[in-house]
Amino acid sequence: MQVMDGINERYGRGAVRLASENIEGWKPNQERLSPYYTTRWSDIITVKG
Repeated sequence: MQVMDGINERYGRGAVRLASENIEGWKPNQERLSPYYTTRWSDIITVKG
């Protein structure tokens, strides 16, 4: 938290936020959501970096 506070102090309030914070205007991309996203392993999106 001290690191986050330091970054926000330097770059402005809200520069770094927790993932659990509400972000206004953000909505997940529903077009990629499978109707079976909780029951089919093959429908889980794989991210490669």
